Amino acid sequence: MDPLHLCIALTPLAAYLLVVAVVNFRKRPLVINGYRDGMALGLGLIGFAIAGPLELFLPESAAFRLGWYVWPLLIALYLLLVLLAVLMSRPRLVIYNLDSDELRPVLSEVVRAMDAQARWAGDSLALPSRGVQLYLERHRNMRTVELVASPAEQDLQSWGQLERNLRQQLSSIKTVTSRSRAVRSAAAPQLMLLTAVAMLLMLAVSVIRDHQAIVAGLYEMLRW
Repeated sequence: MDPLHLCIALTPLAAYLLVVAVVNFRKRPLVINGYRDGMALGLGLIGFAIAGPLELFLPESAAFRLGWYVWPLLIALYLLLVLLAVLMSRPRLVIYNLDSDELRPVLSEVVRAMDAQARWAGDSLALPSRGVQLYLERHRNMRTVELVASPAEQDLQSWGQLERNLRQQLSSIKTVTSRSRAVRSAAAPQLMLLTAVAMLLMLAVSVIRDHQAIVAGLYEMLRW
């Protein structure tokens, strides 16, 4: 892969890994919904889309007529496809910096306030009167838990209420964990951070060494 396409492909991914690593080093839980998480991943992979299928299937007639204006249209098309995929996915909440054992009592308190009939079945949780059914999905090597909707009809308004209540309940909590578990759970964020830094350093060296080739390739790519 030439330096230009390498920079285009890896820069957004490195930024995504860096942000996720920094989030995982926080000392307080962070709650985000699956839509934001999916869009963040889509933005992290946008460089591969630009350097790969978008350029490969670039309509030459449109590029000839519109020049560099064709690229904002293609990027907008990619973002719309990502948004469509995210909106079609099942509802979920991602909780960073919290183990499932720490989350369960807080989550139980939140759902009892929302639905007195809420009940657990293993890692599954149901709120019958609120139309919510979900299960806990753990991530090894990371202190991250996902609340993923079961394959059943869901009440999106209740999911939004669950997100707000859980975020409010966790806002004042400072995570505490054992030393051995902390070392194990920090392995993935450390790897993400090292990978992101290594990628950014490699890209910086590539830009310094081959800046003329990158500029020439960019002019050719944008039809300037």
